Amino acid sequence: MSSAWLTYYSRILLLLCMIGTVSLVPIGTQAPDFTLSTIDGDILTLSQCRGKVVLLDFFATQCDACKAAMPHLKELQAAFPTQLILISISIVPDTDTVDALKQFKADYDINWAVIRDGAGISGSLYGVNIVPTLYILDAEGVIRYSHVGEPVGGASTLEAEIQALLQATPKTPITLVISLSTDSVDAGTQISISGWVIPAMSGRAIVISITGPDGSESGLEVLTSATGAFSTTFTPEEEGAWTFKASFSGDSQYLASDSAAVTLSAKQPFPILLVAGGAGLVLIVVVSYLVLVRKPAQQQPYPLSGGSAPATASPDPAPPL
Repeated sequence: MSSAWLTYYSRILLLLCMIGTVSLVPIGTQAPDFTLSTIDGDILTLSQCRGKVVLLDFFATQCDACKAAMPHLKELQAAFPTQLILISISIVPDTDTVDALKQFKADYDINWAVIRDGAGISGSLYGVNIVPTLYILDAEGVIRYSHVGEPVGGASTLEAEIQALLQATPKTPITLVISLSTDSVDAGTQISISGWVIPAMSGRAIVISITGPDGSESGLEVLTSATGAFSTTFTPEEEGAWTFKASFSGDSQYLASDSAAVTLSAKQPFPILLVAGGAGLVLIVVVSYLVLVRKPAQQQPYPLSGGSAPATASPDPAPPL
């Protein structure tokens, strides 16, 4: 064991003598929920991490053991890139300012959420008064493991515990459905995309893959609601066939799944000027027709057949000379 760890454990023993026993949340208990801001300004709610294993790392920037643990946490993240969520929470907001935590994050190349616990949930909800303290939660948010200080066996112990949680429950297959508000639309017109997952899963990320008429690909990401539904909008800017497919990458509880593809036909809008010009042409034709049809027929000088010539008035006789 390194001299740093010996020094750190000496400090732990001194603290235990001063404050008594550590009162952690019991194993098998639902982890207390919280909503806090990360140092990057994002809002993090613990319950929204359901479906993945979560490691809560309570630390302080001036803690040597906490610094030594950072590379091990990075190893865990590399070993479980999609199944594990790491959250580091500083329990000393007075000294660990946002700027100090941002510098710490940069120094140790941390790419997971870092929180400054100004609300005091470390002690009030999790009973933490020594750092580092670690909690490992299963996919349902239940505390399955906890450690004060470095676990015996180090990162390999944590990796084995996480792996055990990932394999504890067989993954459930899901059905993923996607639909469009219409199957044909003018280019430049917004449509609605909606869908759902069965069984219902809340807060899961669904990626909607979009293939354009020219084969280009793009994507939209949405979260499922409490009923497993999701929705968003899209505007096809070009005419042609657009293809949409929804995908779920899977997690520790549910298998990955893809929906069937659906197609949208986007057509060029009928030009307004052409419509106006066509209407004007129709109006001219109609007016010309009415003028011709309603023109009075000239009087015939003679009957078309039979009969005598019509009588004409005799001219007045010339006046006498």
